[in-house]
Amino acid sequence: MTPTQLLDDWLTERENAYYDPLSRGAALPYAFIWKKWIDWLTTASPSRSRTNQALDYLNISQEDALAFLTYGPSPASKRQGLSRSRKISPVTRLRYAEVLTRIYSHAVQRGLLVEHPFKGNLVAQRPTERERGGQVLPPGVFEALQLLPSSAPSPVDARDAAIVHLLLECGLTSGELCSLQLKHVRKNTQAPGQFLLKVDGPRRAQRREVSTACEAGPALQHWLNCRDSLGKPSTYLFRSTKHDRLSKQTLFALVYHQVEAACVSVGAPCLGHVGPGVIRNTVIVRRWRAGVEPAEICKALGLQDAKSLLRGLGHHLEDPVSQGAHLE
Repeated sequence: MTPTQLLDDWLTERENAYYDPLSRGAALPYAFIWKKWIDWLTTASPSRSRTNQALDYLNISQEDALAFLTYGPSPASKRQGLSRSRKISPVTRLRYAEVLTRIYSHAVQRGLLVEHPFKGNLVAQRPTERERGGQVLPPGVFEALQLLPSSAPSPVDARDAAIVHLLLECGLTSGELCSLQLKHVRKNTQAPGQFLLKVDGPRRAQRREVSTACEAGPALQHWLNCRDSLGKPSTYLFRSTKHDRLSKQTLFALVYHQVEAACVSVGAPCLGHVGPGVIRNTVIVRRWRAGVEPAEICKALGLQDAKSLLRGLGHHLEDPVSQGAHLE
C-alpha cells in the first residue's frame, strides 16, 4: 500500500465513522502533515538520521520519527513568510505527532506493520499545561499597543493601526477581521466618532455586531479616509498593496511586528509565535478579571458557550474552578 493509499484508506474510515466523523474538507490539514512527513522521508536532509537513502514509510525507526518531530515541521515564521526563524513550538510538534500516530495506528490495524514508530514519542513531545494553553500578552504589552497612534502618516501604517486597535477592543479572530467588508461598517449614532461592525461566521454565535469604544473609532475613520490610496478599489475593509483582501498571513505578520515592537518598548520578552489569536486571548482574560459576566464575554467575542472560556485559558484566569458555578 502506497502512502497515498494508506492516507485515503484512513480518511475513508474516519469519514464513515459513527462517532465524530471527519469530512474530507476538514481533513486537509491532516493530509498536509502526512505529505510533509512523506516528503521528509524521501528527501535528503541533514536532520535525517540516514541521509544517503530514501526511507520506506513502513520501515522506519523511532529515531527517524523523533528527528522529524524535532526538525521536520515548518516553523511558523517560514509558513507566514517572516524573515526571522523561530523555534518550533511544542504545540506544533504535538499536533504533528498526534496526526501521524493516528494514521500509523490505522496501518497497524490493517496489518501493514506490527508497531508504529511514533509510539512513545507522543508522550515525550507532550507540552506542559501552560504550553498547551493559549498564550496571552506579557504584562504591559497590551497597554503599550493601546498607545499606537490612531492617525498614522502612511496608508499602510494607518491600516495597521486600525487593525491593532480593532483587535484590542473587539477581540476579533483572523478570519473575522479579514472577511469584513465596507458594507459591514456603519457609524454608531449613539456614540459619536465610533463604529458598529457586523461580524459574520459559520457558527451562529459568531454572527454578531460589535462596537468600537476608544481609539479604534478614530483609527478606523483615519483608515477609511486614506484606504483608496492603497492599491486597487476593493469591497473589503482591509486590503494590502497587492491584493484587494488582506490575507491571514499578512495579518499575522503585521500583528507580530507591532507586538514585538511593544514588547521591546516595555522591556518584556518577545513571544515566539504571536498573532491576532494571542490578542484575542488577552482580551478574554482581561474582561474576565475585570468582572465581566462570562455570558457577556461570549456574546461579545462570538463564543458558543461560557465553558469555552476555560478551554486553553484556564491557567490564565484567576481561580477558574471556584467560579465554575456560574458557567452552567
